[in-house]
Amino acid sequence: VLLGTGALGGPKEERTVLEVNASEGIPFESPGFKGKVLLLNRPDPEPANWPYSKHFEGKARRFEFRLQGVFTEEPGNNIFFGVEMTEVVGLSTALRVTANWILSVVSLLCSARGITYSYNLELEELASGDLVRPYLAFPVVAADAIVVTPPEQVPPSLTQAIDPVPLEEKKRISFNTRDTYTFAYWSKQADFERWEMCNMPFGWSSSFSHFIGQQSVHLTAYRLVGGSPDGPHSEARKKRLMSLSLSNSRARANGKARQAQRQESQSPTSRSPRPAQGWSLEAAELSPDDFQRVWLDEAEVWAMQKPTPGLDHDPRPSWTQSWSSILTVGMCTCTHSRHGLR
Repeated sequence: VLLGTGALGGPKEERTVLEVNASEGIPFESPGFKGKVLLLNRPDPEPANWPYSKHFEGKARRFEFRLQGVFTEEPGNNIFFGVEMTEVVGLSTALRVTANWILSVVSLLCSARGITYSYNLELEELASGDLVRPYLAFPVVAADAIVVTPPEQVPPSLTQAIDPVPLEEKKRISFNTRDTYTFAYWSKQADFERWEMCNMPFGWSSSFSHFIGQQSVHLTAYRLVGGSPDGPHSEARKKRLMSLSLSNSRARANGKARQAQRQESQSPTSRSPRPAQGWSLEAAELSPDDFQRVWLDEAEVWAMQKPTPGLDHDPRPSWTQSWSSILTVGMCTCTHSRHGLR
């Protein structure tokens, strides 16, 4: 893992090696933020006495990302955490169908919480010449925990368990340059040691390399400036706080076949930005009972889905039809276009 503090993939990006499952937070400083970062991931195979075994015991989560520090310039409220790639993805038709299904599952799991995220499935060049990288980004309130510590108090240790914080409490938080902020994200759907998506419906799992080839995955945090927060997260609008560049020897092994399947185009596609649409991701770690409840309750799920603006039909099929017609790309509002907000 490499810790970067400049433009993602650019010549000014300064990178240092970051230890996974470190015994303390790794200090860093970037334009706009000064603090520490800690990345935890279950080892594979998992020994009984590894340093964070007690913390992960009894939990399905595969990784946890923790960030703590102070903003060194006024941050505003358009702060995002997410995942990015720097190269062309070039999804084949079959992989695009699978990506559509993955996004529909994410939408299903998260529709009840009202958080939004923005995404783009391919490296694209806008009419302005600005670039939009492949990304999946969440607003700061989508963090599983946010802890605010006034200057006169001691912030929580990054190596200790951090309890989840209710959504309404997170929405009341404002950001400044005085307090110390501790953010924690975790998931059971991504495993960077195994380099795979996992714990998906029907027992499905897949290597990241099947979708992105041999390129690295970047965990990023940034402020978004200019334009609408609902618009594409282009490079010119990002003020990056930090990035973690994750690579894995399994990516190189699994990515060889994927590289051969890339589409012919190895340059960004070019088009004007499209209007974004609204969606959410808060409860990615649902309990089995909650998952079954949401999965089986057609009325509850589809009542929260809004038709995509501009479509000449209602994209919400019956629950049975939606899963029996999984090859129909238009079945899920979040994937009618390759980029948007949901």
